[in-house]
Amino acid sequence: MNGTKNALIFFFISFPLLIYGQDGYFFKAIPFGGEPRLPREYMSTLYIELSGGSTDSSRNGQKEKVDLLSLYGPENLTALASTAPSCSLPTGYGSFYGDLDFFNLNITVAHTLHGGFFAQYVLPVMLYNLRPTGFISEHGKLSVSNTSSTLGCLLNSCDLRVNHIRKKGAADSPLTLGYTHSYTNTEYIDFIDYTLQAGVLFPSGKRKSLHTLFDVAFGYNGHWGFPLIADISWGAFDWLTVGIHAEGTLFLSKDYRVRVKTNTAQEGWIRPDTILAYVHQGSFAQAATYIKADHWLCNNSITIGYSYAHKARNYYRPHDRTISTSMINDDQQLFSWSQHLFHLLIEQDFTQDNQHIGPRVGLVYTQQLTGRRIFRLSTVGAYLGLDIAWFF
Repeated sequence: MNGTKNALIFFFISFPLLIYGQDGYFFKAIPFGGEPRLPREYMSTLYIELSGGSTDSSRNGQKEKVDLLSLYGPENLTALASTAPSCSLPTGYGSFYGDLDFFNLNITVAHTLHGGFFAQYVLPVMLYNLRPTGFISEHGKLSVSNTSSTLGCLLNSCDLRVNHIRKKGAADSPLTLGYTHSYTNTEYIDFIDYTLQAGVLFPSGKRKSLHTLFDVAFGYNGHWGFPLIADISWGAFDWLTVGIHAEGTLFLSKDYRVRVKTNTAQEGWIRPDTILAYVHQGSFAQAATYIKADHWLCNNSITIGYSYAHKARNYYRPHDRTISTSMINDDQQLFSWSQHLFHLLIEQDFTQDNQHIGPRVGLVYTQQLTGRRIFRLSTVGAYLGLDIAWFF
């Protein structure tokens, strides 16, 4: 019995932070990828994290810092005028600007089965609060409420509206099955842990509106995904851990209506036409490395990490073969995006001797270092973790 209790105590002290992947969206900082899960049988984990941030800037296709709504370049008003010849539009270029508040609640449940096998499910909930505040061009600066005099006719002809977006709800949710192993028969280091996962990313998130400018999908717009995840870590000196995380998600293609350009010179956000197309969703990948001081002072752990995330470009194949495929796919909104990120995690473990429940709390900070075609949004958050031993 004492041996079992000691094993439980060791598990609670050593159990790594559960953070999930498959969370790659251009409008938010990509979270830390995670660590291997230790192979202790019949253990359950509940993990709840709340994070958020605000921004009024982006990085465009050249990695330059620009206004939030300029990541795809300025609106080419001259090119858009050809779409609505009855509208009196100014010539030249103009850009929208605004600000964004974003919050993310992640609820993770996991259970370790026999022989190192486990299952994990994540329910993400998001709040996307975007306020387009104005439009600026060589002809002057207008508030959004006054853009109707300049762009109202064009937007009406395209069945588009510009307004404050306050969108909340569930995002795409992953269910994975995995295998984990800890190798301790080592000579110079303490252990080598590794975890492999594969699963399904359910298209449970809200889709992007075709009629609201600057709206986003809470996920991959209805595409089913299939993630593969690998983690490995090495431990030494009874307190130091170094690890690597890698993951990739592939998606099924599907048919639905999308907004497209009507001539090659159109830039920015406004896409005048909608068509039915076969949509190929580009893959998502993330690689991360980290170093961790594990329970080095009063059961406190500190993790410092770096990660790189990349989303491959999307591709449209129109049902109407008279539409130029090359023109509609030469679009900044369809091109790939990427992020370089710094991660800082601080955790306090409150597990006590002879307890079968191990609580822990922590703080998480994710800083975007640079990137391409992304909202420049860093996040700060806090989490609560709870590990439960079912076999005593």
